Amino acid sequence: MKASGIYCIRNIVNDKRYVGSAVYLTKRFCDHKKHLRKGTHHSVKLQRAWNKHGEQNFVFEVLEVVPDLAHQIAVEQWWLDKHNAAHPDLGYNVSPTAGNWGS
Repeated sequence: MKASGIYCIRNIVNDKRYVGSAVYLTKRFCDHKKHLRKGTHHSVKLQRAWNKHGEQNFVFEVLEVVPDLAHQIAVEQWWLDKHNAAHPDLGYNVSPTAGNWGS
């Protein structure tokens, strides 16, 4: 999909989520899978869960297509907050701030 937007990687065992945004959703999904399969994903929490539960227990979902990139970070923040994806017990995001991979 050459659409831009917000996505999540959801663990179907415990419903924890990693929320992110991408200019090209399909490419971003492929990048995540490549790194998770290699054990080199930037989110240590997501990588540990992937290793523990296995690839078959994760789904990649488009949450919202965002055609106007000027709004993408704000929309990502909304979804990040909605799913509490940065809460240690509820999600895998390291940062509670959209567009930021830092702590």
